[in-house]
Parts: sequence; structure tokens; C-alpha cells
Amino acid sequence: MKYYLATIAAASLLIVSAPAAASQKKPTGAPAGAVAELVPLTRWIESTPLQTLLPPNLRATLRPQDLISYVAPGVLFPVRNIGLQCQGVNATLADVPQRMATANTGAGTVETRFGEVDLDGVRAFRLQINAVDVLPDGVSPRCELLAYPMPGSALPQAETFWLAFSFWTDDWSGTQDEQLIAQMHIQEPRNTLLNPFFSLVVRGNAMRLELRYNERTVPDKASTQLVTAARLAMPARQWTTAVVQARISTQAKQAPFLRMWLNGRLVADYEGPLGYVLPPGGFAYQKVGIYHWIADNPWDLKVPVRALLLGAMITVQDPSARYTQELLRAMIAITGVR
Repeated sequence: MKYYLATIAAASLLIVSAPAAASQKKPTGAPAGAVAELVPLTRWIESTPLQTLLPPNLRATLRPQDLISYVAPGVLFPVRNIGLQCQGVNATLADVPQRMATANTGAGTVETRFGEVDLDGVRAFRLQINAVDVLPDGVSPRCELLAYPMPGSALPQAETFWLAFSFWTDDWSGTQDEQLIAQMHIQEPRNTLLNPFFSLVVRGNAMRLELRYNERTVPDKASTQLVTAARLAMPARQWTTAVVQARISTQAKQAPFLRMWLNGRLVADYEGPLGYVLPPGGFAYQKVGIYHWIADNPWDLKVPVRALLLGAMITVQDPSARYTQELLRAMIAITGVR
């Protein structure tokens, strides 16, 4: 089944089958000193239980019923509904031909923007945006993986859950524009276009964690409250594992909170309302990748290429308080990233 969230403008942005790996060129902005060829994913597992992919000492720790979503290079669980939004392309990851997405640069060339790479022996997804890419009208530069906002893969409400992902970026020091590298959003029938209630925002060599909430039954941007929960140095050119523990709710009696660790260090500890009041048919979901919004945020051309490598992403619910940030970090370590 395909979930196309927007019309694909074939004249300006294409999804095409990739050429053989041997004929591909190293992408612009590839990590220095590393093999970072974009190649088709070599192995997609559609039926193997996640537990068999974890280190043996963790297989008995993760209960299958607690898994919300999971994605890693070479591994795909279609029932978990992982999608790709990349430079105007919107499709389930399983439906991307040759597991690659490309963009038209406007100079008569087509370059890969999503694929699998090898960085010093670690397999990862490369999600990339370029300032020169020709995009459909109204589309901002973005290349992100997401768990679709639908039953089975949406984030739980008023219940504790964990999100963990490992990432690597180039050094963007000296730039004055901003990118989002992780988000939690809502999708709901009213289509109110609210800001994400969880955002990791990068500006130059700095990163901040922004949280939002709105206690109104029908929320809007004007009445939404913003909390800056952390200000951090951007961990560029190194593998970083982010672990988030949260309970989404706007009601104090449900004790909403959010904590975040980077490489095992607690960097944010927030208690208070989080997210929006969801109507029937509304869902919360997460994205990881790169999003550069256009309004009041012109691209700083000192760095014309922005890329994020994603080692793995996992989300689990935790109704019985059985998981810890150490366990979530260990689960992500199946990609070789700790």
C-alpha cells in the first residue's frame, strides 16, 4: 500500500532507479576521509522479528508488543509504516524504487538525496538537501524518515514511551540559518498546521531543544506556548545517540514530561504540559532527518549541502517502566553506534 502525502512534480523532482553501485560518484558533502557512496540497500528483512536482530543479551528485554516503530539500514518492517519525505518525494520507504531518491539540481543533472552509505564501517541512511535543488512550489527543502501518523506506528498519548536514534552530521559552524534534525508532530483532521511540539534545532555549531504545548481544545499557533528545554553544542562529525523518554499530554493530572540524553548524558529534564489536544482521528508521530524551512530562514550558502546520517531509529512504549536510556542506547548499538 502506498501513502502519497503530496503530489510529486515529475518535471522538477524524480524518484528513479539507481545505477549500479560501481558507477555512482561520491556525493557532494560526503564525510571527509570516509567511504560514503550512496548505493541501493542490499538487504531488506520483511518478516524477521526485531528481537533476532538485537544483541543476544537484549532479546529477552524488548517485548514485541512494546515496539512502535523501527528502521535501520538493510532492515524494514513494512507493518510499522516507515515513510520517506525527501525533496518533494513522499512515499512509504518500501515503495521507493531501488530504495533511493533523487533531485533535479536545475543544471541538467540528477543527484541522489537519500540512500545507504558506509561511514568508517558503520552502515547508515544518508538524508541530504542541497541549496540548488529544484522543488515544487511551496515545498521547503527536507529529507526525513518518519513513522506514519496512524494506528500501530503513532506515538502514544498520556503513556510513557522512548525514542532513540543515532546520527552524524558535518560541521556547520559559521552558518546563520537553521535546520530541524528531529521533530515530533501531530496530524489531525482540522489541518491546523501547528508547529512541532518537539524540535531539535541546529544553528551553526549550536543546538537547542524546543518544546511546545497548547491546552485549548482547538489549538492554534498564536496561543501555543514555547519552552526552550536545552541549549547545547552541536556534536558535529561524530556519532551521537539521542534517547528521549516522554509522556505527551496537556493535562497536569497525567504528569507529562520529557527527558533527553545525548550519548548517555542527561541534557534536558522537563516536567509540564507537552503537545496538543488531539481530536478523534488525530495522531502524534516523529521525524528524523533534515528540514530547512524557507520563511524567514534563507539558506546560508557558506554550506550549500546539508546531510545527516541516520544509523537507526526505534520507538517503544513503556507501560510497565521496564526500559532505561542505557537499554535504548544498546538497542541502537546494533548498527555499530554506541
